[in-house]
This record gives sequence, C-alpha cells and structure tokens, in this order.
Amino acid sequence: MFVFLSGDECLQSWSESNSTITSDKNFHINANINNNELIFFYAYPNKFRIETSDYIIIADDIMSSKYIIQSNKLFIDNADKKFNKHISQILNFNKMERKLKLIDNNSYKVKNKLLIGDVYLHYSLNCKNIDSLYIKNEYTDMLIKNITINPLNSMQIDSLFTFDFDGQDIEVYDFR
Repeated sequence: MFVFLSGDECLQSWSESNSTITSDKNFHINANINNNELIFFYAYPNKFRIETSDYIIIADDIMSSKYIIQSNKLFIDNADKKFNKHISQILNFNKMERKLKLIDNNSYKVKNKLLIGDVYLHYSLNCKNIDSLYIKNEYTDMLIKNITINPLNSMQIDSLFTFDFDGQDIEVYDFR
C-alpha cells in the first residue's frame, strides 16, 4: 500500500509515532554516518554519549570525556558549549518542527541552518520514521541514514554516562 502525506501531516505523523521519545526526552539513536556506525544516547537535560568503533564520548554541561579505544587513552576537558548547543538544537524536536520547510514529498530543509550549515531531513513514505538527514557546510558533508530512535530505559541512564575502567590500565589526560 502506498501512503502519501503532505507537509504538516508528515511532521504530525512522525511526532505522533514517536511521542514517547519526544515527550520523555531520554532515548538512543542508532545510525550510519557516512558509512560508519554511530550509537547516540541522550538523557534530558543535556547528557549524551556517542559511540563509534574508534571512540566513546560522554558529555554534559560541565565536562566532556573522550575515550580513544585503539590507544586506550581518556581525554577529559570542560564542556564544549558550542557543540552542546548544536546537539540540543538538533534534539529539540518540537522546536525543530517549526523550522522545517517542505521542499519535496516528505523532504524538508531546516530553516535557520541550526548554526551548522544546510540541513535536509527526509522522512519515510509513511512519515513514521526518519529516512535520512543530510548536513553540509564548509567543513562537513555528512549523510546520516539507517536511523532508528528508541526510548532509553531509565534504569540504563546512570551507567551510560560514566566510564567504567575497573581493572584497566588507561592513560588519562585531564585538561580541566
């Protein structure tokens, strides 16, 4: 069955299909960014964890920590306020909806550029899922696809936003 929904109907359909995520604000996203797997965890307000095959980043409004898997090194620094602002702008789903301009069937351009360049959002045909996100600026040409968003179990939250290096010998660099 082919389903076609127009502009605002598509946004509304996605919001309704993902209401537990947009209202609870604790979720995780699995995605493929330029053919590299990424797992992103978010807990309100402004705690996040990013995992790739090369590194793990855990950050909040106070500090950020990046663990480089290959070299077994942990870098700790003050929070990157600019990066955190970009993340919080992208993840404010209700505000994001007001910034979308329909450019084609189920495809939108984000108005105001979120301070990160041109951003295009493409929904699936039935508008229940995000098909892909494309971000382009002078430094970035990023295609995010195979996106799944799921609620984050509240029991996982505490352990996700700390590193557990019990018994491991790692090099720590603290720049705070």
